Amino acid sequence: MCSPWRSDYTVNINTEMNYWPTMMCSLPEMNMPLIRFIGEIAESGKETAKQFYGVNGTCCHHNVDLWRITTPSGGNPVWSFWSMAGAWFCRHLYEYYEYTLDKNYLKETAVPIMEENARFCLSLLIDDGNGYLIFCPSTSPENEYKVGLANTSVSKTTYMTMEIITDLFRNLQSAYDVLGIENDISREIGEALPRLLPFKQGKDGGLMEWYYDEKGFDKHHRHVSHLYALHPANLIDVDRTPELASYARKTLENRGDGGTGWSLGWKINFWARLRDKNKVIKLINNQLRYIPVKYKRGRGGTFPNMFDAHPPFQIDGNFGATAGIAQALMQSFGNRILILPALPDEWADGHIHGLTAKGGVKVDIDWADGKLTKLTLDGKGEFEVVYNGKTQLVALDGKKDVDF
Repeated sequence: MCSPWRSDYTVNINTEMNYWPTMMCSLPEMNMPLIRFIGEIAESGKETAKQFYGVNGTCCHHNVDLWRITTPSGGNPVWSFWSMAGAWFCRHLYEYYEYTLDKNYLKETAVPIMEENARFCLSLLIDDGNGYLIFCPSTSPENEYKVGLANTSVSKTTYMTMEIITDLFRNLQSAYDVLGIENDISREIGEALPRLLPFKQGKDGGLMEWYYDEKGFDKHHRHVSHLYALHPANLIDVDRTPELASYARKTLENRGDGGTGWSLGWKINFWARLRDKNKVIKLINNQLRYIPVKYKRGRGGTFPNMFDAHPPFQIDGNFGATAGIAQALMQSFGNRILILPALPDEWADGHIHGLTAKGGVKVDIDWADGKLTKLTLDGKGEFEVVYNGKTQLVALDGKKDVDF
């Protein structure tokens, strides 16, 4: 008997998505098995980096099993030839620090693993002939583009790959700043960052997915990997990079509002980051539409027991949607906290208590008629609190009500 997906961990989106709600929904202890898992694949991935790529560092491909294999799974390169899982997981390592501010954890656990993944990426960056550094070759998870009458998946590089590397280098650089570390890797990533391939708009108005402006074989493909920069990363931001945010919006419009259960969950997060309340509720409604137990076809929805329907059942969609709902109500980046950034009109009255913002701040929010009525923060430090276009600088030393 072969179980679905052979009971492997699929690490080109699914495992990561399962842990998106943990920190912001105040369940940090649930992250500990993931951190241990990341450490284990970082060890096995060192041999994979040496044997498959001839370089130092560590890497992991799209499937991991009980024995922590990190090698390509075999089969079509459209899924198997993707080596960025370890680098993606480094975002989880760094985010745990951002919420807890535990410098000992950052130094002893997170940074060593982030360094090994950075070594791997640095070793394989090449000049693309136009002065930019790219990771060559690469794929965009499980997606293909057209070449004549055929489809292919391997490209000179892909934008998701470059976004993950950029995100890793920036987070590692920030970790070094916090810890006061300067070494060979800090100097190398400092030199590489300005030369990494930047974002580019394609002919369809959205962000490009592959190095060349290729046409995907399925315009509604479930993976929207080239928006990694929008979520879970924060390289694209409505305020800081409005032009890129507009390209991301067009990308999502081109992809459509359908998809498998987990894909819908990811899209809720995307639209929350773009602060589009109408799209947020549309995707939530798509996620929650009724799917009969015996239904084998179609995309997304929810079974009668509230399990996410891929179909078949995948818990990823439940946890991804949970994170997206939380993102609609509160987002945090560094010391910046956004309150009700994408509150749907249908949720005119309500409250949510016990969210956690980065910096370890507990957040309680109450609203009525679509407007904030009470905001209570509990933490320590100075924060920028943003609501409805207004920003307040708030100094915390315990619990405090904030008026807007």
